[in-house]
Amino acid sequence: MGVPDDLELFTQMCFLRHFEERADSLYRQGLIHGPVHLGLGQEAVAVGAASVLRPDDYSLGTYRGHAHALARGAPADAVLAELLGRQGGICGGKGGSMHITSVEHGYYGSYAIVGAHLPIACGLAWAAMIRRTGQVTGMSRSGRRCSRPSSMSARVMT
Repeated sequence: MGVPDDLELFTQMCFLRHFEERADSLYRQGLIHGPVHLGLGQEAVAVGAASVLRPDDYSLGTYRGHAHALARGAPADAVLAELLGRQGGICGGKGGSMHITSVEHGYYGSYAIVGAHLPIACGLAWAAMIRRTGQVTGMSRSGRRCSRPSSMSARVMT
Protein backbone atom coordinates (compact mmCIF):
# COMPACT_ATOMS: atom_id res chain seq x y z
CA MET A 1 0.00 0.00 0.00
CA GLY A 2 1.52 3.29 -1.06
CA VAL A 3 1.07 6.38 1.05
CA PRO A 4 -0.74 9.10 -0.89
CA ASP A 5 1.12 12.37 -1.27
CA ASP A 6 -0.19 15.74 -0.09
CA LEU A 7 -1.54 16.74 -3.49
CA GLU A 8 -3.47 13.48 -3.81
CA LEU A 9 -4.97 13.94 -0.34
CA PHE A 10 -5.88 17.55 -1.12
CA THR A 11 -7.49 16.49 -4.40
CA GLN A 12 -9.60 13.94 -2.53
CA MET A 13 -10.66 16.57 0.00
CA CYS A 14 -11.67 18.95 -2.80
CA PHE A 15 -13.70 16.21 -4.47
CA LEU A 16 -15.49 15.43 -1.21
CA ARG A 17 -16.22 19.13 -0.63
CA HIS A 18 -17.67 19.42 -4.15
CA PHE A 19 -19.76 16.28 -3.61
CA GLU A 20 -21.20 17.59 -0.35
CA GLU A 21 -21.90 21.02 -1.85
CA ARG A 22 -23.71 19.34 -4.76
CA ALA A 23 -25.74 17.21 -2.34
CA ASP A 24 -26.68 20.38 -0.47
CA SER A 25 -27.77 22.02 -3.73
CA LEU A 26 -29.87 19.02 -4.72
CA TYR A 27 -31.49 18.95 -1.29
CA ARG A 28 -32.36 22.65 -1.50
CA GLN A 29 -33.92 22.01 -4.92
CA GLY A 30 -36.15 19.36 -3.36
CA LEU A 31 -34.54 16.51 -5.28
CA ILE A 32 -33.30 14.70 -2.17
CA HIS A 33 -36.09 13.68 0.15
CA GLY A 34 -35.57 13.08 3.83
CA PRO A 35 -32.78 14.50 5.95
CA VAL A 36 -29.30 15.09 4.58
CA HIS A 37 -26.48 15.40 7.09
CA LEU A 38 -23.53 16.99 5.36
CA GLY A 39 -19.93 16.78 6.47
CA LEU A 40 -18.85 20.13 5.01
CA GLY A 41 -15.60 21.22 6.62
CA GLN A 42 -14.84 17.69 7.80
CA GLU A 43 -13.34 16.33 4.60
CA ALA A 44 -9.84 16.03 6.06
CA VAL A 45 -11.09 13.61 8.72
CA ALA A 46 -12.46 11.18 6.13
CA VAL A 47 -9.46 11.46 3.80
CA GLY A 48 -6.90 11.28 6.60
CA ALA A 49 -8.48 8.23 8.21
CA ALA A 50 -8.98 6.42 4.90
CA SER A 51 -5.41 7.16 3.81
CA VAL A 52 -3.91 5.12 6.66
CA LEU A 53 -6.35 2.20 6.55
CA ARG A 54 -5.58 -0.89 4.51
CA PRO A 55 -8.20 -2.15 2.03
CA ASP A 56 -9.14 -4.99 4.40
CA ASP A 57 -9.52 -2.70 7.44
CA TYR A 58 -12.93 -1.63 8.70
CA SER A 59 -14.40 1.83 9.12
CA LEU A 60 -17.74 3.13 10.36
CA GLY A 61 -19.32 6.53 10.75
CA THR A 62 -22.23 8.33 12.22
CA TYR A 63 -24.94 10.00 10.18
CA ARG A 64 -22.39 12.26 8.42
CA GLY A 65 -20.86 9.40 6.48
CA HIS A 66 -20.95 10.37 2.79
CA ALA A 67 -17.31 11.48 2.77
CA HIS A 68 -16.12 8.47 4.76
CA ALA A 69 -17.69 6.02 2.31
CA LEU A 70 -16.34 7.94 -0.67
CA ALA A 71 -12.86 8.20 0.85
CA ARG A 72 -12.82 4.40 1.29
CA GLY A 73 -13.56 3.98 -2.42
CA ALA A 74 -17.34 3.75 -2.66
CA PRO A 75 -18.45 4.90 -6.13
CA ALA A 76 -19.67 8.50 -6.12
CA ASP A 77 -22.49 7.78 -8.58
CA ALA A 78 -23.87 5.03 -6.33
CA VAL A 79 -23.66 7.26 -3.23
CA LEU A 80 -25.41 10.09 -5.08
CA ALA A 81 -28.08 7.69 -6.37
CA GLU A 82 -28.63 6.60 -2.77
CA LEU A 83 -29.13 10.19 -1.65
CA LEU A 84 -31.65 10.62 -4.47
CA GLY A 85 -33.48 7.42 -3.47
CA ARG A 86 -32.78 5.75 -6.78
CA GLN A 87 -32.55 2.05 -7.48
CA GLY A 88 -28.85 2.21 -8.43
CA GLY A 89 -28.00 3.58 -4.99
CA ILE A 90 -25.31 1.97 -2.90
CA CYS A 91 -28.04 0.55 -0.62
CA GLY A 92 -30.65 0.17 -3.34
CA GLY A 93 -31.97 3.69 -2.81
CA LYS A 94 -33.59 2.70 0.48
CA GLY A 95 -31.09 3.93 3.08
CA GLY A 96 -30.75 7.57 2.17
CA SER A 97 -28.20 9.95 3.60
CA MET A 98 -27.90 8.49 7.06
CA HIS A 99 -27.40 4.83 6.12
CA ILE A 100 -24.61 4.79 3.53
CA THR A 101 -22.83 1.41 3.59
CA SER A 102 -20.21 -0.15 1.32
CA VAL A 103 -18.88 -3.35 2.86
CA GLU A 104 -16.91 -4.21 -0.27
CA HIS A 105 -14.93 -0.99 0.28
CA GLY A 106 -14.44 -1.60 4.00
CA TYR A 107 -17.08 0.93 5.07
CA TYR A 108 -19.47 -0.80 7.44
CA GLY A 109 -22.06 1.91 7.54
CA SER A 110 -23.32 5.21 8.72
CA TYR A 111 -25.74 5.04 11.59
CA ALA A 112 -28.52 7.50 12.35
CA ILE A 113 -28.62 6.68 16.05
CA VAL A 114 -25.77 8.42 17.84
CA GLY A 115 -23.51 5.78 19.34
CA ALA A 116 -25.06 2.84 17.44
CA HIS A 117 -21.81 2.24 15.58
CA LEU A 118 -19.79 1.76 18.78
CA PRO A 119 -20.79 -1.86 19.53
CA ILE A 120 -20.45 -2.76 15.86
CA ALA A 121 -16.95 -1.25 15.74
CA CYS A 122 -15.98 -3.09 18.94
CA GLY A 123 -17.29 -6.35 17.49
CA LEU A 124 -15.33 -5.90 14.26
CA ALA A 125 -12.15 -5.08 16.20
CA TRP A 126 -12.65 -7.99 18.58
CA ALA A 127 -13.22 -10.40 15.68
CA ALA A 128 -10.02 -9.19 14.03
CA MET A 129 -8.15 -9.61 17.29
CA ILE A 130 -9.44 -13.15 17.80
CA ARG A 131 -8.57 -14.05 14.20
CA ARG A 132 -5.18 -12.30 14.60
CA THR A 133 -5.53 -10.55 11.25
CA GLY A 134 -4.04 -7.24 12.33
CA GLN A 135 -7.01 -5.38 10.85
CA VAL A 136 -7.89 -1.96 12.19
CA THR A 137 -11.38 -0.67 12.89
CA GLY A 138 -11.65 3.08 12.41
CA MET A 139 -14.73 5.08 13.29
CA SER A 140 -15.76 8.67 13.37
CA ARG A 141 -17.75 10.37 16.08
CA SER A 142 -20.24 12.72 14.46
CA GLY A 143 -17.81 12.90 11.55
CA ARG A 144 -15.56 15.11 13.64
CA ARG A 145 -12.38 13.28 14.56
CA CYS A 146 -10.40 10.08 14.67
CA SER A 147 -7.33 9.58 16.82
CA ARG A 148 -4.26 7.53 16.08
CA PRO A 149 -4.54 3.80 16.65
CA SER A 150 -2.72 2.16 19.54
CA SER A 151 -0.13 -0.53 19.02
CA MET A 152 -2.61 -3.41 19.43
CA SER A 153 -2.89 -5.74 16.44
CA ALA A 154 -6.64 -5.02 16.21
CA ARG A 155 -7.82 -1.66 17.47
CA VAL A 156 -10.65 0.78 17.43
CA MET A 157 -9.81 4.35 16.45
CA THR A 158 -12.14 6.87 18.07
